[in-house]
Amino acid sequence: SFALAFPGSVRQVQQYLPQHGLIVELDKEFGHIVRSFHDAEGLVVPSVSQVTEYNNHLYFGSYYLNHIAVFKL
Repeated sequence: SFALAFPGSVRQVQQYLPQHGLIVELDKEFGHIVRSFHDAEGLVVPSVSQVTEYNNHLYFGSYYLNHIAVFKL
């Protein structure tokens, strides 16, 4: 993969991408959207790689951030 061969290139490309964090929950049976969460300005989570729901909170992770964001449901 090009990104693996040149890890710095991923960061260079990312600066030109829109900063809009988005997660979508789909129902298991039909794949319909149940709910979605947006960080439209990308101020807290501009890129989401992983989200986990636990104890009435959502925990957001990203390959590009040095923190984990938490949102209380």
